[in-house]
Amino acid sequence: MTEVAEVLQPSEIAENLINAIEQAKTALFAKLKRKRKKLVKFVEGVGEEFEVLVQKWSTAFVTATAALSIFLKTAFPVTYASVPTVVAEVTTPTFAEKEIFRQKILDYSKKVTDRKLNPQVLAGLISQITGLPAEVTLDGNQIPAVAGEVATEKHLKIYPGETLAEHLKNPNDFTKFSWTGISYSPSAWGYFAESQDFVTDEQILQEKYYLAIQTFNLKDWAKNWPQLKEWYKFRKLLVYNPENGKAVVGVVADAGPARFTGRNFGGSPELMDELGLSSKTLGNVLVFFLNDPDNSIPLGPVAI
Repeated sequence: MTEVAEVLQPSEIAENLINAIEQAKTALFAKLKRKRKKLVKFVEGVGEEFEVLVQKWSTAFVTATAALSIFLKTAFPVTYASVPTVVAEVTTPTFAEKEIFRQKILDYSKKVTDRKLNPQVLAGLISQITGLPAEVTLDGNQIPAVAGEVATEKHLKIYPGETLAEHLKNPNDFTKFSWTGISYSPSAWGYFAESQDFVTDEQILQEKYYLAIQTFNLKDWAKNWPQLKEWYKFRKLLVYNPENGKAVVGVVADAGPARFTGRNFGGSPELMDELGLSSKTLGNVLVFFLNDPDNSIPLGPVAI
């Protein structure tokens, strides 16, 4: 017999969710006071802001909101069963509400070590802020790191023999982005097109908003690299800058940076510019897969 989800009124959704959050907070505080004293003050500052917001937001944000209220599943194992199952109209967070969560993401990512960082919490929040389906894993595959430092990379040659002047035909683009130069050789995934005559608009955008990720750090890379390399080629990603709330949809098009650099990602000059990092050439970002089987999400900056 097929189960039918219970339809609750907005007031009931808010009441049930707030109760679930309060129960989670109470249990979490007990554990934090014993094991994670440094996080208590930070978590205690979250409460009232979330209680106001959950009364307005519904199904798509229920799990993420409850998860953020407790921050770490390692501290308190909350599952989907910990919050009510509801069916309601989904509303879009306001700009002010998005700013609250951007600041919480920024504070959280700065105060929690990489080993304790909960990527599912961040993916849920960033999905709500951007309106895009951010995923930690996709088809059983993972990103080597979801948080870390990104650096500006050179332009990649779209086809063999391409010059920097051919690559940046627009004079304004040449003035703004030529300083990085262009790669001497193809990327880890080869050229985007076999020749200039076969270049497509999609390939131009893939290079324009490309990322380099450390696929060589994947656990099964040495064993299954031929299959994994094909799967990761031009895989669509969502890059989020918690410092300013800017986000860009890009693709995996190169491997790197090298481990000795201490950085986790590389970004095209245009991608870095859209993230507000062109003047710094470095910055800390969050990176997730985009679940886009129909290829309907356009590459480039995300309107937030």
